[in-house]
Amino acid sequence: NEVYRPIGIGDRFPGFVKKITPGKSGEPAKIDVVLGKSGYQRVEDEAGKILRLLKEHGGSLPYGDHSLPEDIYAFFGMSKKTFKMSIGRLFRDRKIVFTREGISLAS
Repeated sequence: NEVYRPIGIGDRFPGFVKKITPGKSGEPAKIDVVLGKSGYQRVEDEAGKILRLLKEHGGSLPYGDHSLPEDIYAFFGMSKKTFKMSIGRLFRDRKIVFTREGISLAS
């Protein structure tokens, strides 16, 4: 449920083990693997992507905290959680501002 791009058998991606759940009586353990980097390392990459998209679209985009997760995924290719962490970081770094319409590059 955390894969935001098409993948196929034999594809190779960097990732990390998120959780290991022991198997029940004779069943093998279950391993949750997440593609990409973990936590704030992922945010650094996605923040750069958001800045690039802002520049490509004239400095503002109609997305923010109240945008639907499906809309964020469709446009940015990331989860809403990652999007919110990324725009929070960009705001703290004074690279973007929040507007009624969404987000804009800081002047």
